[in-house]
Amino acid sequence: MFYQINKRNLFFICLFHCLIFFQCRENQDSIISDGNDRPVLVSSGVFGRVFDPSGNPLENVEVSFDRTSVLTDKNGVFLLKDQLMNKQGAHIKFKKSSYFEVYRTVIPVKGQVVNLETRLIKRSLTKTIQSAQGGPVESNGNASVIFQANSFQNENSQPYSGSVRVYTYYLDPLADQTLSEMPGNLTGRDKDGKYVVLRTIGMLKVELEDEMGNPLKLNPNLPAEMKVPIPSSLQSKAEEFIPLWYFDQTKGSWIEEGKAKVNGSYYVGNAAHFTFWNWDFPFKAINLKFRLVDELGNPLSGFGFDILDLTQWGHGSGATNNDGTFEGKIPANTSFEMVGLECNSSIIKTFQSQNIDLDLGDVLVPNIKTFNLLLQAVDCNNQAVSNNYVNLTEKQTKSMIYIPLDANGNINTFMSYCGTVAYHLKIVDITNLKEKTDVDFDVNNQSIVDLGEIKVCEELKDFVRINCLGKDNLYSAYVDGSAPGPIQIFAFGPDSTHFRMNILDISQSAGNPNSISLNQYLPNVALYCASNCNTVNYQIIHIGPQGGQIKGTFSGSLLNLDALGPQGNINFSGEFSILRN
Repeated sequence: MFYQINKRNLFFICLFHCLIFFQCRENQDSIISDGNDRPVLVSSGVFGRVFDPSGNPLENVEVSFDRTSVLTDKNGVFLLKDQLMNKQGAHIKFKKSSYFEVYRTVIPVKGQVVNLETRLIKRSLTKTIQSAQGGPVESNGNASVIFQANSFQNENSQPYSGSVRVYTYYLDPLADQTLSEMPGNLTGRDKDGKYVVLRTIGMLKVELEDEMGNPLKLNPNLPAEMKVPIPSSLQSKAEEFIPLWYFDQTKGSWIEEGKAKVNGSYYVGNAAHFTFWNWDFPFKAINLKFRLVDELGNPLSGFGFDILDLTQWGHGSGATNNDGTFEGKIPANTSFEMVGLECNSSIIKTFQSQNIDLDLGDVLVPNIKTFNLLLQAVDCNNQAVSNNYVNLTEKQTKSMIYIPLDANGNINTFMSYCGTVAYHLKIVDITNLKEKTDVDFDVNNQSIVDLGEIKVCEELKDFVRINCLGKDNLYSAYVDGSAPGPIQIFAFGPDSTHFRMNILDISQSAGNPNSISLNQYLPNVALYCASNCNTVNYQIIHIGPQGGQIKGTFSGSLLNLDALGPQGNINFSGEFSILRN
């Protein structure tokens, strides 16, 4: 199950999907170098949710791995299916306009879908400075950066003169959301190339751009000074020097570069380039595996836990996969205590790590109630559909659980619960744009809740239909904005279709869109126009009240930009029905 974790105010140990990355398969895989740098690939998938800084579901986030991209739906949910991933770890890219781009790490499980929760950071302008003067830039959380005069360059490493826009964000090591906001994971390579697990005392993201939005960088001979606060509860543990680490997006790893020194209640260090920077103490890491089960040996799906490092004052929180398993990295030669986070669970297990990987096997969670949830989703023709997910809402607490269906449209999972609970269940079929919304059930000491066959046959109201090169398909669609005014329509499908159309004023019944893009609809098709879309037309045929539908059609012809695909202009047409915000 998906849930909100309340973390204790301590350093994080690396438990969430922790592995180091090595550049391979378009930088989407990760391996630990042990003398054999050839990754072992397994077929797996990733199912998760994306949130905004306030914890609200974030839709239309582009989530990508290797050559596959999908968009999150209105619940922030995404599903990457049937991906070949390095079994040691792979990183997933999250991208949305006006948010910092971030890479997150997962450890795939062969034949399974693993869970991942991500929170994006708003990309807001911190300060504009002049390149000739440089100067200080104060970030959130009392962190800061001081730039030297004339220390900026353009992308071609030529000196830059003019205004510099500085975007910063400080990640507090004691904040609940840091673990879901940070890139990669708390592992890295030290200055000797050794793989280590990290304990962070804070992170800082910095991006630079000119007045036109073009990226800028630092002259490496004129580094900037970075300063982050040492939390008061950790100052007694602060050493005089702490290693600095930057996040390498190519390798997907934290790389040690330089040191920071204590200056009062701050750590101060220099950076000759910018990405995410991290202040960390390194420790030798081992692999930890276990499966959480109830008293009957049933696996606990998505069960929340916290592991405390009793030796080095760290901790980490996580949740099991749908089969009750979990795998991650912890420090070697350390004593630990595992605590459950649900139903007032207490200490589950204490254990000791050594210099070798540790498999705890089945770990019993005592005094926990569970039920086996069973159902099969079928379409209007009674055929099983698999590209679905279930939204399970506990009526009293309003907490939501998202569970993907297997290839046969089934759910067979064990859920933990506290007392008597009532649930509302909704199934979304993103392939056929259907849904089922009126399924309710109670759980009161039952061991099995079998909902049987559920027909997912209600029409989804939000869709885009596209006809191109003789292929006609429906796709789930979402919209940014409301009518009248500018809106951007998004559509995506199971074949990685991306469709975007921006209309500046939808209250006008007809016109040319401001921009449109269509790619991966068919192999080697990439259509695009921006600011000059005279060869594409739209027509609005209905604008309902707020909460109603906006309906319209579009057609046009655009040059195929993919050199390997059909040459020349490609004609297309379509229709859309979008919920008005």
